[in-house]
Amino acid sequence: MPRSGRVMSLRYDASSEKPVFVANRCDYETATHFGAYWTKDQVLALADQLGIPYVDLEGINATKSIWDGQIKDRNAIMVCGVGHGNPNVYTGHFGQILLERDNASDGQLMAGRYGSFLSCEFGQALAWFIAQGMRGAFGYKVTYYFVVSTFPNSYAAYFFKSHFAFDRAWLEGKTSREAYDTCKAAYDAAIAEASPTIARYLIWDRDGMTYEGDWPAGPYVSPPPKLKCCVCGQEFAVCQDLVDHICFHHCEQPPQPKPCWLPKWLRNLLGCQLP
Repeated sequence: MPRSGRVMSLRYDASSEKPVFVANRCDYETATHFGAYWTKDQVLALADQLGIPYVDLEGINATKSIWDGQIKDRNAIMVCGVGHGNPNVYTGHFGQILLERDNASDGQLMAGRYGSFLSCEFGQALAWFIAQGMRGAFGYKVTYYFVVSTFPNSYAAYFFKSHFAFDRAWLEGKTSREAYDTCKAAYDAAIAEASPTIARYLIWDRDGMTYEGDWPAGPYVSPPPKLKCCVCGQEFAVCQDLVDHICFHHCEQPPQPKPCWLPKWLRNLLGCQLP
């Protein structure tokens, strides 16, 4: 079902302290129609609650030129969304290629950024993007299967809520390791609840998950709090540096030892180290 619309810079504010992300919501057939709905329901709705700015590329706006332009112009920290793909490409509206492995300009585009891709097999390309400087990327090494009936039915919720648990954890400031574990736990819970017919596809998708890049980091991970000296207010990132600073700059130094009054020959005999 084709959808149209303009570039929507929803919640975008250049003065925001939080960096923007770009969402691919192409919408032109059954899979992407469900994907566009659940991306908004699970990701964009949470971003609204958290005050995180984003660019919503809905329908015909999920094209290569707009995708590249919005990522560059907004200096996006992260990209996400549902698109078709294979081991080499990730696509937008009507299958237009948004990212391609071995494309130098795409490697430069993603350098320093994060990405979560609900797409068949594009997880096989993520290591290449990491080698080009991408910070972290989540996806699937296998064909992604999901079950639907009447739009946007409860069967689809098992799959999309499980996948987007990763994106939501990122938005909530979790590390990539925490996001991955949260996503796996969401799949496990869905598998335990769903019927065997549904569960076998959930198991396949869960086992096809892959992450490449910096595990301890994430697009919205807060930096560790600075340690402030209670005397002068100087800040330190490492506790030992703060201790050394206080000891050497704010604590009275012990007095220098006075010369020993014993004669040198006796000091030598006794092993005295004082001058």
